[in-house]
Amino acid sequence: MGFNPESINLVKVALAEHWQAMTGTSPEFGAPYEHFSDLIVQDYTGIVGLSGNAGGCVLVTCDRPFLENMVRGVLQEGEGAVGEDDVLDMVGEFANMVAGVACSAFDSIVHLSVPVVIGGQPDIVRPPLPIPAVLLPITWQGESAIVAVGIENRTPASG
Repeated sequence: MGFNPESINLVKVALAEHWQAMTGTSPEFGAPYEHFSDLIVQDYTGIVGLSGNAGGCVLVTCDRPFLENMVRGVLQEGEGAVGEDDVLDMVGEFANMVAGVACSAFDSIVHLSVPVVIGGQPDIVRPPLPIPAVLLPITWQGESAIVAVGIENRTPASG
């Protein structure tokens, strides 16, 4: 069993609840879709690898204003400047939050890696996403992000 566009509905519901608790508002979700090739990333990317009975990875990518808004929402701060360290921490936390939520869709033991954070736009990113990955567009406070989830169950079928 792999992750598919129907499975992403569990992620959408849980993310909306987490987001509401963190920031007091909810994001808007676009239609999920399957993606079969390399990903084009935005300014900041967080990647969390998954291992155990289900494996793969979760990737989030967004521009700086999205992350600045998240930092302000979580810290309940106004329009002040947000430092680079806070932005990098936030993209890692965002990826970790999505990974935890996505893993809840599996009745398996899954281990999460420490988030890998990329600042800037590399020529290409090839995370260990099973193909196809499911992509979920998110819009929040006028800014956009993409969540990519690729998980496959590695538990042998019994019988």
